[in-house]
Amino acid sequence: MKFSNLKKTITISSFGLIALLTTGGTAIAQQNGNGQRNNPNRVSNQERINPKQQKKFEKQQRKFEKRENKTYKKQAKIDNRQARLEQQRQAQIWRQNQRNQASYNNQNRYRVYRNGGYYNTDYRGAELLKQAVNKGYEQGFLAGQNDRSRRRDDNTYGSSVYRNGNYGYQSHVSSAQYQYYFQKGFEKGYEDGYNSRSQYGNDNDGRRNILGSILQGILNLERY
Repeated sequence: MKFSNLKKTITISSFGLIALLTTGGTAIAQQNGNGQRNNPNRVSNQERINPKQQKKFEKQQRKFEKRENKTYKKQAKIDNRQARLEQQRQAQIWRQNQRNQASYNNQNRYRVYRNGGYYNTDYRGAELLKQAVNKGYEQGFLAGQNDRSRRRDDNTYGSSVYRNGNYGYQSHVSSAQYQYYFQKGFEKGYEDGYNSRSQYGNDNDGRRNILGSILQGILNLERY
């Protein structure tokens, strides 16, 4: 009977000891956990950086940067080569245009007769001299009309536009040549305008143009 009680007492004590140890262990664990949370300087094992992993990461980073630099240099080299090719292409186009223009000018040479002599020019020069005669005729016609409407005497040479002779001038031909042919056209235009006629020119959509036969007679333009 005493032995049974003793056994029961030992069993109860054992359970009490286990419970105490369990409670104590739990409290210690909680204290450690709270300590880690409350201590900002404490780093868990999972948060610690592995030196080997750090070196591996840095190696991969250097490798990536090297690859990126290589790609950039390769692209820059391609861009520079394309830019040089484009410059060469543009230079070839320019040279070809120059050759074409030279060939065109050689095939379109003209000469005009003035004051007993011939003067050489190219296609553009011939067009500008035609323009001089036409603009002279147009301005002369307006001046003649104006003098007639105001009952002035016939005075071709009294117009400042006639004396200057540079209306519409462009520098591809000499100013003296342009002035000469402008004045010749002006004289014909003034006669038509003052006399209200169209002997030397006609009206084209509100603009006066000298007749082609009169133009040719003034310029004596020849192609050679």
